[in-house]
Amino acid sequence: MAAADTPSSLRKLRRAADHLAAELERASRDKQQLYRYLVTEKNGTNTQDTVEHIHEKADFKAAREMAAAMKELNGLLCDLYGLNDTNAQTDNGIRVVLTGESADWAE
Repeated sequence: MAAADTPSSLRKLRRAADHLAAELERASRDKQQLYRYLVTEKNGTNTQDTVEHIHEKADFKAAREMAAAMKELNGLLCDLYGLNDTNAQTDNGIRVVLTGESADWAE
């Protein structure tokens, strides 16, 4: 199906999925992404502030969630662009490798 023949709603879905993929890719380049925690702290005026802290311990729950999002988005993009292969591996070849103090992302 040529781009001119593609329904507007499908083009919008593709564009949105492409934007999500770009944001996941940008976040994965951030070496401290999985070490960042948002913490709510009380301040002196009885209000709360949300403060970012960077820790030495990686947030493995966030790593699993990010990997799951990438896997799901990969399937969605394949569906939207007609790239699905019925013989493709179920894990889509995506894996997350955490080493030392940095996160390395591999496909």
